[in-house]
Amino acid sequence: MARRVFAGIGQLLLALAGFVLIVGWMFELFHRVFLQQLGDPVPPDSSGWMWKWGLLFFGASWLWSLVTSLSLLRQAKADGQVEPKPIPPRMADLPGKPPKQS
Repeated sequence: MARRVFAGIGQLLLALAGFVLIVGWMFELFHRVFLQQLGDPVPPDSSGWMWKWGLLFFGASWLWSLVTSLSLLRQAKADGQVEPKPIPPRMADLPGKPPKQS
């Protein structure tokens, strides 16, 4: 929308990577809990890094979007107000048309 394609794609990729890592960690956690409920032997937890990196990626994408949004606001203020375009006349005010009676 604001012609910042690189920033948008980067933010989206970081957010999706974080989301996938957190969902992967949750899947592993639920799998371990399910195995524990069945009484099966539970393998040692090795997926702790997934939620940490997922949270880091998602947080980084959020901060990147915040910085980009603030930059857009600053740029819009610097560009100043755009002159308003003339408003077309109302249909009742057209020449040759009888005035509307109330």
